[in-house]
Amino acid sequence: MNVTIYGLSFVNEPSGLLHLSLEPHTPNSTLSVGHPPLMHTYAADSSQSWVVVAPTGATLVRQPIHGLVLRWSLNGQDHHSPANEVFSLARLGLHGFRFQ
Repeated sequence: MNVTIYGLSFVNEPSGLLHLSLEPHTPNSTLSVGHPPLMHTYAADSSQSWVVVAPTGATLVRQPIHGLVLRWSLNGQDHHSPANEVFSLARLGLHGFRFQ
């Protein structure tokens, strides 16, 4: 199964934080930091995405608290992984995950 991981960052935001999700982000969102008159507002950049090949039998499931996660099995045990974990498993090439 191929899974798309969607990235969201904020242009020129100093921390360089990258938020990952298994669902597309709202492209016109913003991040505001501080209080007027020293408030800084950063525009969203949702242009990054990655396709990950997940192990056979993996499925996307919605959880009430965590949203969309990837359900997959390893040695007969079910795992529910959010986007950042799927990304890390693919980056490390573990348990059948890889970038396409």
